Amino acid sequence: MKKSIFRLWIVLLLCALCLALFCACGDDATTPEQSGSGTTGGGTGGETGGETQEETPVSKLSFELNEDGQSYTVTGLTDTTVTNLVIPATYQGLPITSIGRSAFSYCTGLTSVTIGNSVTSIGNYAFYDCTGLTSISIPNSVTSIGYGAFLDCYKLVEVYNLSSLTVTAGSSDNGCVGYYAKAVHTSLEEESILHTTADGYVFCVVGEEVWLVDYTGTGTGIWLVDYTGTALTLPKNYDGKAYDIYQYAFYNRFDLTSITIPNSVTSIGEYAFAYCTGLTSVTFANTSGWYRASSSTATSGTSMDVTDASTNATNLVSNYYSYYWKRNV
Repeated sequence: MKKSIFRLWIVLLLCALCLALFCACGDDATTPEQSGSGTTGGGTGGETGGETQEETPVSKLSFELNEDGQSYTVTGLTDTTVTNLVIPATYQGLPITSIGRSAFSYCTGLTSVTIGNSVTSIGNYAFYDCTGLTSISIPNSVTSIGYGAFLDCYKLVEVYNLSSLTVTAGSSDNGCVGYYAKAVHTSLEEESILHTTADGYVFCVVGEEVWLVDYTGTGTGIWLVDYTGTALTLPKNYDGKAYDIYQYAFYNRFDLTSITIPNSVTSIGEYAFAYCTGLTSVTFANTSGWYRASSSTATSGTSMDVTDASTNATNLVSNYYSYYWKRNV
């Protein structure tokens, strides 16, 4: 009898547990009201390269009510761990119409930005010195980009420009948004030139040219506080192609402790390992023919002995970080 009662209690408890789980799964984790975000509109502002992006929660952003009392300006981040910034179209039921002056300047942790389709203006220096930024999507609502808005965004290689503004690769017009671009797209249907591998390496591919522009692997990050260090052996190639290490690729990554550079790499851009203060070892698979030069187009320069891993780290991090390192092939 006691065993029968015990079994009955077990069955009832299991039923109650299943019912609780079912109810929990039926609730949305975040509703539009809770997040404070609205629709991006026009198919933009929430997409990059045709992929839908989740809007950044408004709790991680700061805002200022405009003088008209009918719209907002986004003025910055309250959470510096944000890497993929998606600015929503609305805040507290009102449109977000502008990005404030210097709003995201020096946010070096940002890697991509998608702007909501209610923003009409991007302020001066809005993204100044966002050295980790590689891609941005500008919606058709934007009519002006302020001076220096994207100045010193050295890795901003891809721009999706859906606005009526003229954005040209290599041009300093419109806040330098296209100054460092390898590709300027005018449709979200155009394929991205940025490709992230399963282990977190971000490559930029334009025709036969390939650059390693970033590393986003698990357990590392520019804002990481508690870490044991990251030792990387870079990929031998990307999709069978040799590649170069792009300028600022690992800039300010203090979590890096050692790097092994494969034989296929023949060029390292300026500041690629600058201020990687934890980096103590850089090993070159091929140690012959390396030199440093002050120009990306130089074909000769000062010869470099790269046989000692510790010396290499010191030179790349602090002594000669502002040079282009190249290898004769």
